[in-house]
Amino acid sequence: MRLSASPPSWHPGILPAPRVVPGSVCVKDDLTVLFVCTGNICRSPMAEYLLRDRLDSDAQWRVVSAGVLATVGRPASPAAVEALREHGIDMSAHRSRPVTEELVDRAQLIVVMTIAQKVDMMDRFPSARGKVYLLKSFDLSARDGDVEDPIGLPLEAYRRVRDKIDAALPDLLVFLYENWGIRRRANERGDRS
Repeated sequence: MRLSASPPSWHPGILPAPRVVPGSVCVKDDLTVLFVCTGNICRSPMAEYLLRDRLDSDAQWRVVSAGVLATVGRPASPAAVEALREHGIDMSAHRSRPVTEELVDRAQLIVVMTIAQKVDMMDRFPSARGKVYLLKSFDLSARDGDVEDPIGLPLEAYRRVRDKIDAALPDLLVFLYENWGIRRRANERGDRS
């Protein structure tokens, strides 16, 4: 399929279209969304598992996460695991990993939690330019700003972060659909109520 280079119609003027090489064709099996946070044990894995839960089983997208300061192999924070378990999602198998050039190159969309992470990603990985987005840019009620790091805080902070991430996913899915043709689950309502 040929990707459109025009801005998404659902947020005119707010989010630029992803960078696409003219004449390029993407195969769905090759499409990857990369969520990035600091340590890859709270926010980005929650986003990864929440998005996976919303995707159609035949969407054929890779959804992965990594951290700008992550080490390899740490489990997700117990409070993050619990916050997702409350939504029926098991992310207990998650293990942290650092952002690498390979992950960045394979991703069509990189979603970060903070403005500082966006700047860091573009400074460290020139190939990330044009495909790094702040998560809250997909939530019109929030528009801008960071998703705060809940590490070391009580479970309620993780619930708030989970809900902020979840609030951005419906419009992120629309963005993916408009640019790459992915499908949401048939029963997707855009909320978790």
